[in-house]
Amino acid sequence: MAVENLKDEVHIWFAATDTPIDTAWTGTLLSMLSSEEKARFERFALPQDAHRYLQAHALLRTTLSRYHDIPPSEWCFRLTPLGRPEIANGGGPPLRFNLTHTEGLVGCVVSLKSDCGIDAERVCERAYVMKIAQRMFNTRDHREMLQLTGESLLRRFYSEWTLREAFVKAKGVGLRYPTRKIAFSTPDNGSVQAKFDHTVSDRAAEWHFRLLRPTPGHIAAIALRQSHAEPKIVQRWTQVSL
Repeated sequence: MAVENLKDEVHIWFAATDTPIDTAWTGTLLSMLSSEEKARFERFALPQDAHRYLQAHALLRTTLSRYHDIPPSEWCFRLTPLGRPEIANGGGPPLRFNLTHTEGLVGCVVSLKSDCGIDAERVCERAYVMKIAQRMFNTRDHREMLQLTGESLLRRFYSEWTLREAFVKAKGVGLRYPTRKIAFSTPDNGSVQAKFDHTVSDRAAEWHFRLLRPTPGHIAAIALRQSHAEPKIVQRWTQVSL
């Protein structure tokens, strides 16, 4: 994959995680990870959670190696003061990335220079949906969600949630950001318009958002800090392997 393509594109890589857990395959993927990543893998209480974590981080490493001649196991990362991981290897292209994992799916977004964030969620019943919406979404969104039920309510909830998660991950600030001060308009074609409250410093002209349906059972969103023309979003599926 030529890194030059990222000048005008943003690439999203997805992989399914519903394959059986195989000991030999797990060892192969673990060989890519750093000692810190391996230690975190060992701390997961549930095997399925450890499995998703392993596949997500192996996906990230193999994906970055598509754009620069570094083996997956040799990528090094550092954390910003607010905890966002960034590439620590010197001498390569200024790649930016973000990672997500949920039940049945892992994904990463890669861009050139631009801050980016991705979030994916499996669409399923969730406790206290309306209480979460009241706390995290703006008043208009919450009011409109009160009129919805069933699948329509869940799709709206996860669309609003993933957009906000992708945004705060792109900024590297976490959910300490006042997400109630963002309003999203989400037409059916996947493009998204954002409106920020005047009390925050962010402006809609600085950001691009996109909603995705990588599978019938998942909703994903990306956020990209980029003030010029909207980039081409390229989605690809892969298998996590060496």
